[in-house]
Amino acid sequence: MEVSLQELLESRDNRQAKQRVLIKQYRQPLISLTVVMPGKVKRNAHTLFLSQQAVDAIRQKMGNVIITFNEYDLKTGYEALFVVRTNVLETKKITCLIEDEHPLGRLFDIDVITEEGLPLSREDAGYRPRKCLLCNEDARVCIHNRAHASADIQRKIQEMIEKYMIINV
Repeated sequence: MEVSLQELLESRDNRQAKQRVLIKQYRQPLISLTVVMPGKVKRNAHTLFLSQQAVDAIRQKMGNVIITFNEYDLKTGYEALFVVRTNVLETKKITCLIEDEHPLGRLFDIDVITEEGLPLSREDAGYRPRKCLLCNEDARVCIHNRAHASADIQRKIQEMIEKYMIINV
């Protein structure tokens, strides 16, 4: 099912509102998970598979410090929020490792938000910006410049998932 830009913006606003509520309630760092999926379809078999792999990876690395976990299977894509009892900078380093080392980690969008509601960047944790899926450029530059066709990116994502499933599932 396709989603509009307006629906995506509303979904982002709703996610941020949920994040604020959890941070206010627990006064602890928060991990916010979505998956990378360009195009107008944000919920499909691939995104659900990716989401489960990401949740499993986060639980494996953070399991003993997770206070609460909320997941949302929405038309605009899967979202998960984890409140964690740990140092926020260490949490960001762990999530960067997941993004960098998991075979599908490049397709995970894992944000870490401080108790004050401020997101930490990869650079804050001493990591380099993420690279584009298709070339070696900074992903933000390619996204901003619309350097690649959505179909090419979707094809690369499908290849990554299929390769992972052959080896790991």
